[in-house]
Amino acid sequence: MKNVKRLLTVLFLFTAGLLSALEIESLLSPELVKKDAVLLKSGKPVPAPEHTVILFFDALAPQTQTILEMADSIPNLVGGNVAVLAVARNTKDVAADALRTFRPENLLLLTENDQKTVFKEYAFGEVIIPFAVVIDKEDTVLWKGAPTDIESTLKRIRNGKYSRQTQMKIEQFRNDLQSGVQSGLPEVILRAADGILALDPADTIAIQAKLYVLQGRNRTDLAKAFLQERVKAVPDDLTLRIVLLNFLIQSGDRAGFRTAFTETAGKNWGFGGTSRLLSFVLENAPFAWLPMKEVQKCAWTLAYNSNRVALHCALRAQVAYLCGDVDAAIKLQQKAVARQPDNADFADVLAYYQSIKALQKK
Repeated sequence: MKNVKRLLTVLFLFTAGLLSALEIESLLSPELVKKDAVLLKSGKPVPAPEHTVILFFDALAPQTQTILEMADSIPNLVGGNVAVLAVARNTKDVAADALRTFRPENLLLLTENDQKTVFKEYAFGEVIIPFAVVIDKEDTVLWKGAPTDIESTLKRIRNGKYSRQTQMKIEQFRNDLQSGVQSGLPEVILRAADGILALDPADTIAIQAKLYVLQGRNRTDLAKAFLQERVKAVPDDLTLRIVLLNFLIQSGDRAGFRTAFTETAGKNWGFGGTSRLLSFVLENAPFAWLPMKEVQKCAWTLAYNSNRVALHCALRAQVAYLCGDVDAAIKLQQKAVARQPDNADFADVLAYYQSIKALQKK
C-alpha cells in the first residue's frame, strides 16, 4: 500500500497543474503570445493554421528534449494545417544554452521575455509544466492537457469526434480523479479513469492513473492487458504504443516487447514519429532485446530531405553500429556532426565509433 500511495502522490502532482488557469472555451491568442515572447528558433512557418498548439515548458527540466521532439513531430503525425508553438519559461540566454542542439522542423520555439511577463499572462496559476493547449481559428481553447495527448486530441478534432461538451465531462472526471488521489482511494481513481477513457480512449492522465493503481496492486498481468486493449482501441496513437513498450521494458517482458515493437515499426509514422520511436527504443531497450531486422528497416525509412538530417543520421549510425557495420556508422555519424558541429554528444559518439574501428585494425 505504501507503494500505491507514493505513486498516487506522483499522479496528484502531475494532474494538479492541469486543473487550473486556462480553461476550455477561454480565449488565447497565439499572435499575442508570439508578440510578447522572444523568438529563439523557427521551423516551417504556417501562415493561416486551422489549429494551433501551444506547449508551455521548462528548458531545464528532465525529458525536455524528448517533449520538444514529440511536439515538433505533431504536424507530420496528424497532417493538415497545424501550427505548433513551444514557449519556455526561461529567458533567451538560459533556453538557448539548454536547447543548443535542438533543431526544429515544424515548431516555433519561443522563450520568456526579460520582464518575465509571458507566463504570468498566459500560464498564471499553472502549478506543473509542461502542459499544452489546442486553439482554433477563433482563438478559443478547445483542449488543455498533457503534451503526450496532443496527437490523439488533434486527430479527434480532425475526424469530427471532438466536442466541447465531451471535453467538459472529461474535466469533471478529472476533478473526481484528483479527489480520489487526494483521498488515497484507488477505487475512486479507477472509476474516474474509466469514465475518462470511455470518452477519450487515449487520455494519458487516465491511462497513467489506472496503471499506477494496477501496478501498486502488483497486477502486472492486468496492466499489460489494459495497455494492449488501449493500443487496439486507438491503433494510430504512437504515444500509447511507446507507453506500452516502456511498460514491457519495466516489467521485463522481452517477448512482449519484441512483438509490440515489430507491430509498431510496421506502421508509417512519418519522419518525426519514426525518429521518436527509434530514439526511445535505442535509448531504453535492454541489450539484445531489439529485433534488429525490424529496427534496421525502420531506420532506413528516415530520409535525408528533412530539417532533422543530423538526428536521422545519428539514429541510422547507431543502428548500423548495432548491426556490426562500423564503417557505415562512422560515415553516418560524420554527416550528423557536419550538420551540427556544436553538438558535443554527436562528436563523442563519432569518436567512440572511430575507436572501435581502430581496435579492429589491430
